Amino acid sequence: KGDGGGGGGGSGGGGLGERERGHASGPSYVHELAADTHGVAFAFGGVDPGTLHAKGRLVSTHTVHYSVGKAGRYRLHVGLRPQGGEALPGSPFALCIQPNDAHRQTSRLAVSSLPLRGVVGETSEGVQLVTADCMGNRCLIGGVPVRVSCTSEAVQTTCVDNGDGTYRLGWFAELSGTYMLHVTIDGRDVTGSPASLHMVASAPDVGRFEVVGALL
Repeated sequence: KGDGGGGGGGSGGGGLGERERGHASGPSYVHELAADTHGVAFAFGGVDPGTLHAKGRLVSTHTVHYSVGKAGRYRLHVGLRPQGGEALPGSPFALCIQPNDAHRQTSRLAVSSLPLRGVVGETSEGVQLVTADCMGNRCLIGGVPVRVSCTSEAVQTTCVDNGDGTYRLGWFAELSGTYMLHVTIDGRDVTGSPASLHMVASAPDVGRFEVVGALL
C-alpha cells in the first residue's frame, strides 16, 4: 500500500549534487522538478518492512513510501521486481495529489503590481495575492493566516479571503506619502514583501478652493 504525500512532498526525488546545487539559482523546488525526467519530482522512499527488514519472516502487508511534488492526477504503477516488474493486482492505481499548505516563499506579490499605489481618501482596489505550496503548486482553498500591515498608523489595511487560494489586499489613507506595507503568512513576509506603498493626492476639487488677497 502507499502513503504518498500531497504537493510539496517531493524533496527527496533526484535532487542535484552539492556542486551542482551550489551553482544553481532559483527556488529549490524548481531544481527538484527539473531533475525528474517526468517533471513531477517523484521520489521513491523504499518498502517497509520489505525483504531486508522482514529478515526471513512472511509479512503479508508492506508499505510503499513515495512522494510527488507536482499536484495533479496520476497512475501509480506497483510491481514485483524479482518477477520482472510484474504488476500487482489493481496496478496501476489512481493517484490524486493535492496542493499542500500555502508557503511564504512561493506565495508572492505580482511584480507588475509593484510599487503599490493608492489615492488619498479613496479605498484602493488593491492587489490579489496568489498563494502556492512549497513546491510551487497553486493553492485551491483559503483559510491561510494572511495578514496585511503597515509601518504607519496612517494607513488602514484589509485582507479578504476569496476561498480559492487567492486574497484581495487593500488599503486606505488620508495622508499622502510613501509607506511600507507587509504581507505575511504565519507572521513571515511573502516574496515581494515588504513593499513600498505610494499614496498620492486625489484630483483637485475646485469647488472647495478659496482665493484670498489684498487686491480682491
